[in-house]
Amino acid sequence: MRRPSLAHVARIVRTETRRRLRSLAESGLRVLLLVFGFGLIALLQVAVGVGIYFFAGDVTASVLPLARVGAGGAWVLVVAITAFGVLSQRSSYDAMDGLLTTVPSREVTLAMLCTEAGGALLPFAPLLVVAPLAFGLATGSALAGAAAFLALACLVVSAALVGFTLGFGVKNLAVRSAFVARYRTLIAALAVVAYFLLLTTEVGGDLAGTVARAVAATPIAWLADLALLPVVPASAPAALGALCLVTVLAVGAVLAAFPLTDALWYADRATPAEHDAVATETSLAPGPFARLDAGPAGWVAYKSVVRARRAPVKLLYVAYPLFALGAPVGEAFATGLVPTVLVGYVAVYVAWAAGAGFALNPLGDEGALLPVSATSGMSGRAFARGHLLATAAVGAPVALVGTAVVGVLSPLSLVRVAVLAVVAAGLCVGAGGLAAGVGSALPRYEAVRVTRSRRATVPSLLAFVVYSLLLLVAALPVMLAGFPGLSSFVGGLLGVPGMTLLLPGAALSLGTVGVLGALGYRHAAACFDGYAV
Repeated sequence: MRRPSLAHVARIVRTETRRRLRSLAESGLRVLLLVFGFGLIALLQVAVGVGIYFFAGDVTASVLPLARVGAGGAWVLVVAITAFGVLSQRSSYDAMDGLLTTVPSREVTLAMLCTEAGGALLPFAPLLVVAPLAFGLATGSALAGAAAFLALACLVVSAALVGFTLGFGVKNLAVRSAFVARYRTLIAALAVVAYFLLLTTEVGGDLAGTVARAVAATPIAWLADLALLPVVPASAPAALGALCLVTVLAVGAVLAAFPLTDALWYADRATPAEHDAVATETSLAPGPFARLDAGPAGWVAYKSVVRARRAPVKLLYVAYPLFALGAPVGEAFATGLVPTVLVGYVAVYVAWAAGAGFALNPLGDEGALLPVSATSGMSGRAFARGHLLATAAVGAPVALVGTAVVGVLSPLSLVRVAVLAVVAAGLCVGAGGLAAGVGSALPRYEAVRVTRSRRATVPSLLAFVVYSLLLLVAALPVMLAGFPGLSSFVGGLLGVPGMTLLLPGAALSLGTVGVLGALGYRHAAACFDGYAV
């Protein structure tokens, strides 16, 4: 086997870098967000450097245990960032098939090590400069600054290489395991929930501290000894051991990356066994929706649900509002009491998510098959009713049960909880028609980038805004009447007891979403009937 050509590797790196910069320049918003994010990270790292300058002047051996915890935590963080990047979007280049038939895979692997592991190091570049400089100035020793730079460089480089290889190892498991392929939607949902809980509760901080302390007991934390070697000479054996370990980790990660990338790029991906249809059924069978509508509408509803299950990346946007739950969920975990605001959020969010996920882009979701569907003889009413069925059948039970469970755990009375749960289910029914109407009026047919390596046809931003505002307007009456503080305030303005507003508010919300849903349903049907190629 011939040695990899460094000229080929450098050319691949240059080409990929130019392609990414060109892709980034196409979106001014992405550039602004990137500049803002990188600027914020750089300012935080400069602040760390300033702290080192003012507090590291009198470093003694007593700070070594704390420094090891910091080094261990930082190493795990860089490993996690790099591995997550490989898992989510950086496991291949564009036109990968053509690239692998042009140059050996080992050269592509080395190029990817440079672009991906190097990209993971880029956010830490200011710290690599500021922290050693500040440490050297604080201690009055250039040697101390050089040792700190060497330790930081060893930490981020070794962690990035290990994270790169670890990411490819997990990616191989994900694409080659039939179990993971079959339950990838459930696994992804559980991962999102776990990530959300880590961000919004004390569990994340406790877990991070536990991991950092555990890694501090391993030799990789001896990089702290290397950084402090000029001022804490007693740590010389540990510093030497850290250098040897980093060398072994870096070389081992690079060597392990070659077979892992080959296995991923050349392997046949596992496909889940389908159990969606019985052998006697045709592809137009409505599946479980046959009980609701055995005609074309049931088939449209079934197709909408199957499409969402098979391509969950298209529903990624539905999870974004969940991050607004950070404060109430954190409060619930901290106090042991569910805040009342969480009940209203669940009631509205489930209805919003069901409509946005299944019905907000009905024409665009058909893709290249839209002309076939439009000329199949199916009526526009059946098409629109199918999206309404999907939204109602999936969302209404979840909204009813979810609102009831969260409401029972909250300080709200059972009467208020029951009314809110019923209205939440009703919002799901109306949201299907409303979303279909708005999405048909503001369709998106072309695919857009949802991650760095995935494109999907998702609803337009304007459709999101219009649909969200209309649904919030419909839900506003029951939100004002369903919670004691708000209902008392509104009742005071109207001169009536707050509790008496509960049923009128619920009726007004149901009536409003019913009218909006009916109008949206009619408009979606008319758009489908009037579609012309």
